[in-house]
Amino acid sequence: SIPYISRVTNMTGATGGLDAETLENAKMRVPGHLRSLRRAVTASDYEYLAQQSAPGRIGRVYCLQPPLTNRGENRILVIPSIPFLSGFIAPESLELQTELHDTIRAYLDERRLLSAQLEVTAPTYIWVETEVRFSVAQHYEFEKVKTAVENKLFNFINPLIGGADGQGWTYGRDLLVSDVMAILLQVPGVNFVRSVDFYPVTYENRQFLKGQKTNTIPVPSDGLVASYQHIVIEG
Repeated sequence: SIPYISRVTNMTGATGGLDAETLENAKMRVPGHLRSLRRAVTASDYEYLAQQSAPGRIGRVYCLQPPLTNRGENRILVIPSIPFLSGFIAPESLELQTELHDTIRAYLDERRLLSAQLEVTAPTYIWVETEVRFSVAQHYEFEKVKTAVENKLFNFINPLIGGADGQGWTYGRDLLVSDVMAILLQVPGVNFVRSVDFYPVTYENRQFLKGQKTNTIPVPSDGLVASYQHIVIEG
């Protein structure tokens, strides 16, 4: 006890803390800790340590190493944590803010090899608009199926929860018409998909610019696809 002090009261609630770590999260974290021994050498080391540098603030991190980069270069691609993963994701929410960038950079810089070059940056986002025409199955309402199709597309063409496994679109993987047809046929009420068209969309100076129709969206090695909007038509 401390002399002359009988009680201490917090006048305001605590802020900035984190929830207690779950057992499942610990099971995922500990193997990475043992592999890296807090030194960044392999791509998985960099990814694990980047996550540790800013707990709860990183949605996804990926490390590019040779031969996809120059010799000795490690490119750490960071997507910040965002509150809403489904639907349209505003480009501003995907930007890597300076403070988070500097935190990750400083943490990794202390743990990299002296000969290793380090770059922390955001991925290249390839924005996509789709136009889908499908036939609705008998006894299903088109508007309800349309909503389900739109949700499926937003979740599939998504840098954080997209792709076939729902863990985020695979870096450098092109988006193909066959990908979209396959996932749409999983939606209850979709009888068959008549056509799928893609429109690449660029984001410059805070504006979206729609490109020409295509059937493939090429994605660079440091890139991911993201949904702009989806036009769903019955037919």
